[in-house]
Amino acid sequence: MRLRAWMVILLVVALFAVGRAQWSEPERLQGPINDDPSTKTWPSINATGDTLFYAKEGENGNENICFSYRMDDSTWSGPQLLGPQINTPQREISPSIGPGDSILYFVTWGRPGGYGDYDIWYSRRGQDGQWGDPINAGPNVNTSAMEWGVFLSRDGHSLYFSSDRYPAEFLDIYKSEWQDSGGWGSPVRLPGHVNSFSDDENVTLPADESFLILTSWRYYLSSDLYYSRLDSTGWSEATLIPELSTNGMEEGASLTPDGLTVYIASARDSAAPYDTQLYVSHRPNTVLPHGDPLPQMITLEQNYPNPFNPGTVIRFDLPEPARVELKVFNTLGEMVTTLVNENRPAGEYRVTWDGSGFASGPYVCQLRAGKFLQSKKMLLIH
Repeated sequence: MRLRAWMVILLVVALFAVGRAQWSEPERLQGPINDDPSTKTWPSINATGDTLFYAKEGENGNENICFSYRMDDSTWSGPQLLGPQINTPQREISPSIGPGDSILYFVTWGRPGGYGDYDIWYSRRGQDGQWGDPINAGPNVNTSAMEWGVFLSRDGHSLYFSSDRYPAEFLDIYKSEWQDSGGWGSPVRLPGHVNSFSDDENVTLPADESFLILTSWRYYLSSDLYYSRLDSTGWSEATLIPELSTNGMEEGASLTPDGLTVYIASARDSAAPYDTQLYVSHRPNTVLPHGDPLPQMITLEQNYPNPFNPGTVIRFDLPEPARVELKVFNTLGEMVTTLVNENRPAGEYRVTWDGSGFASGPYVCQLRAGKFLQSKKMLLIH
């Protein structure tokens, strides 16, 4: 009986290992970005993957928001401070870059006009490329308590943030929706499957918001990264992502819109447990992040959001390897862009289309995979 019990345990462990998606070993970002030894936290990658925003410790010990741009496939520029409209002599952390790189949310300490010591603010970028004066996110988001991490969804309609507002004794994750009348609505606390009796600092989600990566202090002596999936029953129990977590500190993560790449701040290679630098990790397309079986048939899902402005996510599934063409056509039948034109292995795919340079109106997305051909109508509204 004892041998049989051990066999059952080993079988369960083996099935879990096969079913759970594996992230690659995080690679330290190359180039001047990490040549600067200052601690870096709270990365936020833009939708096109060519600019990374983050907080960096300054000479006075406080943090300010910087950005680096991709110089080539593997090299990033050095930190460049955002201007005085964003950064103050106090502390700015947790940047979250919005659609079209036109709006930036962040947390600041002690800025006049706030509701508490730590509040969430946002700034809009003008036509001249300069950031405008920050605007407080308002009383539905900010309180006299502490608002800490912030994440703006890729479509700009949802705001996820952490707060230790009453009755919480620790930081919990909340979600607020943008209202048609303007401003953020009353926030809803994410369930206990996500939040814990410890500080849950921040989340990042792909464009379809089907899963999240959570920065949390639960169970361990430092912050680590956890995973939760959203399905018809709600959010799943947040579980540790061991490939991305260490005995040191992980201080923030940022997923690309397709959910296949994550940028993290980690102290994994540092002598000091709090000296976090910037890393990147990938997961293979052939493994779903939540461990579900691979698709059983080729499908092209309706894009989301739809209507959209300016970006939308197109999802398609492949049960086996195929030559894939994913194209967008206007109402005259003219092809306006090719999103995918290559061989792809079996898996679940999400592709982002940025319609910033295209006219408002209806479009058709067409997927061709082998002999399979399917189209979906989309509506771009500027």
